[in-house]
Amino acid sequence: MSDRLFVAFVWHMHQPWYQDPATGLLMLPWVRLHAAKDYVDMVALLEEFPVIHQTFNLTPCLLEQIAWYGDGHHDAWERLAAQPAESLSEPDAAALARQCTFAHPQRMVLPYPRYAVLADQVRRGRRLQPDELRDLVVWFHLVWIDPRWRRQEPALAALMAKGASFTESDKAQVLAYHRALLARVVPTYRAAQDRGQIEVTTSPYTHPILPLLADGTIAQAATPRLPLPAERFAHPEDLVDHLRRAVECYSGLFGRPPRGLWPSEGAVSEAIVPAVAGAGFGWMATDEAILWRSLETAPPRAALYRPYRVSLGGSSLAMVFRDRLLSDLIGFTYSAQPAAEAADDLLRRLRAIRDEAEGKAPLVTIILDGENAWEHYPEDGEAFLRRLYDGLSRDASLSCVTVSDYLAAHPPVETLPQLAPGSWIRGDFTTWIGDPEKNRAWEHLARARAAYAEASDHPRAAEAWRALLVAEGSDWFWWYGPEHHSAHDEEFDRLFRHQVMQVYTTLGLPVPPALRASGISAAAGSPIAPTRWMTPTVDGVVTDYFEWLYAGRWDCAWGRGAMAPGQNRLQRVWWGCDAAAWYLRLDLATWPMAEPLTVTISAVEPSFRAVITLASGSAAAVWQRPDGAGQALAVAVERIVEVQFPLKALGIRPGTAITASIQVEQQGAVLETLPSSGTAAFLIPGESDEQTIWSA
Repeated sequence: MSDRLFVAFVWHMHQPWYQDPATGLLMLPWVRLHAAKDYVDMVALLEEFPVIHQTFNLTPCLLEQIAWYGDGHHDAWERLAAQPAESLSEPDAAALARQCTFAHPQRMVLPYPRYAVLADQVRRGRRLQPDELRDLVVWFHLVWIDPRWRRQEPALAALMAKGASFTESDKAQVLAYHRALLARVVPTYRAAQDRGQIEVTTSPYTHPILPLLADGTIAQAATPRLPLPAERFAHPEDLVDHLRRAVECYSGLFGRPPRGLWPSEGAVSEAIVPAVAGAGFGWMATDEAILWRSLETAPPRAALYRPYRVSLGGSSLAMVFRDRLLSDLIGFTYSAQPAAEAADDLLRRLRAIRDEAEGKAPLVTIILDGENAWEHYPEDGEAFLRRLYDGLSRDASLSCVTVSDYLAAHPPVETLPQLAPGSWIRGDFTTWIGDPEKNRAWEHLARARAAYAEASDHPRAAEAWRALLVAEGSDWFWWYGPEHHSAHDEEFDRLFRHQVMQVYTTLGLPVPPALRASGISAAAGSPIAPTRWMTPTVDGVVTDYFEWLYAGRWDCAWGRGAMAPGQNRLQRVWWGCDAAAWYLRLDLATWPMAEPLTVTISAVEPSFRAVITLASGSAAAVWQRPDGAGQALAVAVERIVEVQFPLKALGIRPGTAITASIQVEQQGAVLETLPSSGTAAFLIPGESDEQTIWSA
């Protein structure tokens, strides 16, 4: 037992490079919106808790886009929103209305009646009148300002109280406040670092996966037999420039070089260590999965709670490893619990680690996304963080530190025998390489890299090189393939291809025709089979990132037959199984709803019917076979719907498929049928599939 546990929070702040080189506009608004809602208040809150010291990771591509706004540039959504509502064409008004529904339904829309009504009308396909559209625009931009600022700023509080009938002047005021918060981001972080309460770290320049830049074949070291791109990408010199530019960007803004590095997505390999150390970094961090694979023997859990040194080729770095459970509890679980209950649970877990810890100065490292989690919390997570920080401040045995301050006092004494390649997701690289779409993108990149090498003496080579660095960012590869989807998939695809095209056009070279075609497969909407057995917790929330990671998935927009246009309720269907049960997850477009919703699953083979009834705050489900046998099902709804079906009773056998259709009804009206005709096959992995996957 240790008398003190050191706790290092690392909040990762990042956005992809949204600028389209063809227009100069930032095509998506998330830098601006998260600056208004997350970036400034996360640090400002710490002023009330001076003993809480933390680390914040700001990526260069985020910082440069913030500076881009500061130079007077705009994003495409902002430019459209700023236009008088009466002057908009019908297509522009419709686009703006859709844009202004991108907010968390339960936390950011439904608490505000006027916003909720207007957003629902947009989803139903109704065209808004100019005064309604203006109200929608103002509400959208208000809810994307942190509640702290909405309370403290009298003008914003007055607009919240006004609630409707906003003027163009009101709208301009809210948009201007977004700009004001953007301008405060870097000064706020610099001031907090200068007073010693936070450490600001950084990542490689455009957030690339460093090991894959050094040599893409390293992906097979973590995942044997993974399909690789037809053209190998191996340019270790590129990662050197990403690190050099990251240091330059950081130093110019913060007046000192960075000490710590969060390698993009926690992706590491032995090949990157000399470059990271050579760029002047003293430490880097990654996920605990990498630690367990790097150690030669199976260690106790307590081995996670200490720093290590990695020494390769004469280069040496300190390393800390992320506690996955604690990080994911904040990122994915606590938002569905009462704030006090969630914060107290984390404090209890930290004290339990303290009591079991070995050594004199155990360190728990909690690393997670510092921006996207909070919209799932009531009031943007403020109550949770206040309760947590207050509890940490009052407990002298829990000491919150920056990573660099901890390492200065407690340098690592143990050296890793090796550094296993991998990332924070599954400990491998399959999120960014190995799928046909991802591999095709790597092939585009490899060909553009070769074209640049042949023309590197061109007068505009530096401009082409920067476009290439942007195209090397991880985010493009994240969105390709079946694993991740958003409403902006086509925009991300277009931005990636435009960046690669820019390499050719800047060098005066013809653009390969393949780059003008979408990188998204025509069959992107087909149901995707599960990859292994899984056992989710049926509680109506995504318990952690990995809970449904191996599930099958069907994006409903591709297979739906809309009986009432604009009233689609299902966004995505997920499914998977273990040895005893089939699990179904439904992602709803809006929840909760004013009227109950009924989802009926009609299975042909094996033959059964299941009816799921969803009402505000409750859910019920039953199944029945043609012979009359049936029973209630385990079901829960909170942010998602989760249902558990008994395999044996329903005659479902692992290694087969369930052929079924899904019908959604509300108030007796059929809103949608999936697929629009016939049935879909929901493939169920068998035990042999599971063994094959594990052996890989």
